[in-house]
Amino acid sequence: MSSALKKGILIGLALYGLGAVLTVIVHLIFGWESPHAPPVSAIPVFFTLVIGAIRLFITANNVFMKNSATAKGELAIHAFVALLLVLLILWMKYQ
Repeated sequence: MSSALKKGILIGLALYGLGAVLTVIVHLIFGWESPHAPPVSAIPVFFTLVIGAIRLFITANNVFMKNSATAKGELAIHAFVALLLVLLILWMKYQ
């Protein structure tokens, strides 16, 4: 595995890892205040997904136009997170 590919994987993990940590911290601070509304901790999740989507478009452009190894590693993390999101939605559907 090349150094650039490892760097891309670390960038992707840092992006989603930071979002997960911020979500947990905000949820621990504010909790679930309203039973009929999303908690305050949904805000970091939303921003993480929006930033992740923007990074996905930039990364896909770099993979197809520049053939960047760093972008390929980051794209692998985006694909993994998308798979986890689909599995979470399916799990919630059948819960």
